[in-house]
Amino acid sequence: MKVLYVHHSPGVGGASNSLYYLLNSLKEKDVEIHIITPKGPIIDKFLSLTPHVYPLQQTEAVAVFFSGAGMDFLIPKLIRGIYNNRASLKEIYDIMKRVKPDIVHFNDSGMIFSARHAKKLGLPVVMHARTAVNNNSWLSNSIVNYFINKYVDKILCISDSVKQGFRGVIPNKLKTIYNPYSEFNSNLQDPRSKNSSFNGLFLGHMLLYKGIYELIDAAVILRNYKDIHFFIAGDNVRENSFFKKFPNNLLDFLNLYPNVGRRVQEKIEKYELSNVHFLGYINNISELMEKMHVNIAPMRLNSPPRSIFETGMYGIPSILSLKDKVEDIVEHGVTGLIIPERKSKDLANAILYLYENEA
Repeated sequence: MKVLYVHHSPGVGGASNSLYYLLNSLKEKDVEIHIITPKGPIIDKFLSLTPHVYPLQQTEAVAVFFSGAGMDFLIPKLIRGIYNNRASLKEIYDIMKRVKPDIVHFNDSGMIFSARHAKKLGLPVVMHARTAVNNNSWLSNSIVNYFINKYVDKILCISDSVKQGFRGVIPNKLKTIYNPYSEFNSNLQDPRSKNSSFNGLFLGHMLLYKGIYELIDAAVILRNYKDIHFFIAGDNVRENSFFKKFPNNLLDFLNLYPNVGRRVQEKIEKYELSNVHFLGYINNISELMEKMHVNIAPMRLNSPPRSIFETGMYGIPSILSLKDKVEDIVEHGVTGLIIPERKSKDLANAILYLYENEA
């Protein structure tokens, strides 16, 4: 069987690692793996699995119609995404036509236009859904549902909360397959034995929809608790130099595509937050987990991120924000706490509750 995976991200991060683990497990099967991906650090990792890697000219994410829940200024961002990805759409189509796979797998639910191209080539289409769609936007939701119902054979949702978000999709197209993970250390510890301070982990890039502002606001609220610390394992998605060029500086000014890292740093300096620590990208996650007490995931996506799976396998509870409360990855009060989205005070209270009730 020949399978073509169309990946959306050039970076080495959660979605890229998930796909890597999946493909690594397929190496022992009778599967010929082909991968389309933007140019970036992930290419070398994919090349260790298969020689059939096709780098796109584009160096940023190619989910051209990402309409995930929690996105602000959705329509302008969709227009920008479609415009920026017009060349990649043709590249993806040409590669699909040349490879002629038995199945094409799109690793992001925003690739609906490429799904249309694949179906017109007569290819069976599987699409991965990592976040719920934005049900607050009637227009984008209608477009996504239309394309999926017409051009996608199966949607693989990483959790039931994601599945619930695709209410307008034909039910038999939806299937929940929980996010894969491997290479973890199963020697779990009682978190009280780790160290004297109480450490919260934010695992992911500094993106608005991942709740980084809520995390910093919670750190401001809790700044007088000297033994509560916040560790950010992830980088700003763009260098400051990117935002000095037009029209990026205008988009930053209008808050349509903000320089989140700069704004986070400004707030840290304003409130003199000594309880926030930047770790950058972490290669060896097991060493980091040994020092953490709670995973903090104040997402705006109405679904659990990959970090919930990763930290949970190390016995670390999570604080997860959801608009629609679904207890499949996090069971409230048992494996973590579920709070409302965009509520910094609720996040601070949840952290304080775990701090005062570690057992």
